[in-house]
Amino acid sequence: GWNKVRVPQGGEYGVVLGDGSRVWINSESELLFPSVFDGKERMVEVRGEAYFDVVKDARHPFVVKMGHSTVRVLGTSFNVCGYAEDGMEQTTLVVGSVEVDCDGKVYQLIPGEQLEIRKGSEPKVKKVDVRLYTSWKDGIFRFLDMPLDELTVKLKRWYDVNFVFE
Repeated sequence: GWNKVRVPQGGEYGVVLGDGSRVWINSESELLFPSVFDGKERMVEVRGEAYFDVVKDARHPFVVKMGHSTVRVLGTSFNVCGYAEDGMEQTTLVVGSVEVDCDGKVYQLIPGEQLEIRKGSEPKVKKVDVRLYTSWKDGIFRFLDMPLDELTVKLKRWYDVNFVFE
């Protein structure tokens, strides 16, 4: 059977999957995963944001499904962020390698790269400081050149506070 972990606003939760892989789930996010991985692929689904530390198993690729993209890995650490209301999905690679399939086009990332998929524009791969996208799992929030409207959305999720701009 499938399990669902839903994390409310202002929360964060860690899960160890059947294969020993570890997942940190950010606030207002959910993870769907099977009790036992059987079959060729180890597949999970994410709505919102999660950080994965995947146990290597070359015979059983690990697959993360998001709204518009599918991330395929063997053994690696990476962050995915795809809150529906943000209108974008980001896959940020820390260690190892991942392939991201977006509508049939496959992007291969190397550590320190991020694939960003925004509605209405071409997906793009860029070099990033991965700590800006992963430090949330250690309880630290880092921001750099982030537009105020995006930043306040993140703060709202973490602290369950609304921001109003006059």
